[in-house]
Amino acid sequence: MGLTNLRIMAPFCRLIDEAHRVISVMAEDGLRRGENGLEIYLMCEIPNNVIQVDAFATIFDGSRSDQMI
Repeated sequence: MGLTNLRIMAPFCRLIDEAHRVISVMAEDGLRRGENGLEIYLMCEIPNNVIQVDAFATIFDGSRSDQMI
């Protein structure tokens, strides 16, 4: 497609293993993190995303939470 300005948001990754599988499946379909500037972000929607933020940070380029407190 030639797009070089995309950021993909991965929702509902509860476990570190799931996060690795998301990255792997995307790469199988040609969406490789860092390739042509592609960034993959995690949507922080569940408590475990915050509890294990350090581990998720090594897998994703960033995160975002839209939760209102």
